[in-house]
Amino acid sequence: MRIVVLNKEILQNRPPVLSTLLSLSDLGHDVSIVCVDINEYWRKELAKRDIEYYIIPDKKKRNKIGKIFEYLNFKKKTLSHLSEKVDDNNTLLWVIGGNTIFCMGESLKKYKYILQIQELHENDASYKRVFAKVINDACAVFVNEYNRAVLYQCWYNMRIRPYVIPNKPYFIDTNSSFDISSHVDANSLGRIKNSKVILFQGQIVSYRDLSPYIRAAKELGGYQIVLLGNEYGMVDKYKLIDDSLIYIKRIPAPQYLGITVLSHICLITYDPHSLNNAYCAPNKIFEYGAFGKPMIGNDIPGLKVVEKHHAGLLVDEDNIDSIKDALIAIERDYRFYSEGAKLLYDSVDNNTTIASVLSSLK
Repeated sequence: MRIVVLNKEILQNRPPVLSTLLSLSDLGHDVSIVCVDINEYWRKELAKRDIEYYIIPDKKKRNKIGKIFEYLNFKKKTLSHLSEKVDDNNTLLWVIGGNTIFCMGESLKKYKYILQIQELHENDASYKRVFAKVINDACAVFVNEYNRAVLYQCWYNMRIRPYVIPNKPYFIDTNSSFDISSHVDANSLGRIKNSKVILFQGQIVSYRDLSPYIRAAKELGGYQIVLLGNEYGMVDKYKLIDDSLIYIKRIPAPQYLGITVLSHICLITYDPHSLNNAYCAPNKIFEYGAFGKPMIGNDIPGLKVVEKHHAGLLVDEDNIDSIKDALIAIERDYRFYSEGAKLLYDSVDNNTTIASVLSSLK
């Protein structure tokens, strides 16, 4: 089957998009992608697989007028590309992300298409209006978490519940060596290699307050806190709690997994101020799980899968002692939780789900 993936984002910044793209390729489909940009590493990787790409640059304007023009530009150039490259009857569009769906809107109805929705967007009326116009005409809809599938079915009166493909990264090779020397200074790298690292990787933002975890680790002693990802004014605050904390700016995928490999225990936390957060669907639990890294997270529905597979422990993050107890429990039975983390990773087979759904469409 010929499949064109559409995603109005930078490819390497969206692991779920990469996962879908590589999965479709390995399942034997003739796949290409339209996106905003691709770094040199992934251009080479796509070339190895004969995956064609078409780039529509996006300047990421912040003002409303600029965003409107960028959306219109992406839609216009995408439709022009499709008119030249796509046979309407023999090509399937695979449209990933709320931004892309919102941008393309009802123009999708000219084609056969699948929607892959990564967030709930429960508070965005404009997105929901567009979704309502296209979601029930899709050949299939995928989301990344079970509760989200139920919510979408209820919201849009869908006859068939969306299929679930969790955000399990496709490109993890646990036997690979990830060169991070150009991203981490020698002193920090040396400290990481010689310490019990507690790692948080992801957006370092105020609504994911890591203070209780950092304080608990500091009070217990013997740990090196490492934060990896884009930060928004929080690192200085955290260094007031632990001045030995190491902060590393975002590293492109998959090289950032070089830090994951060197970690000892990993953190996941989401403030459940929205349904999207309460029913989170983090790719990082699978990144941690692939390397057998036990996890500590806050007690919300989207992270119950961690407890289910004994991949770690969920805590009351308002209670420092709860976090300390979790750290102590994991240290006491580290192998048990490490094996549980690997079981969590192995529990998901998105290739089988995607292949089954596409087979049913024929």
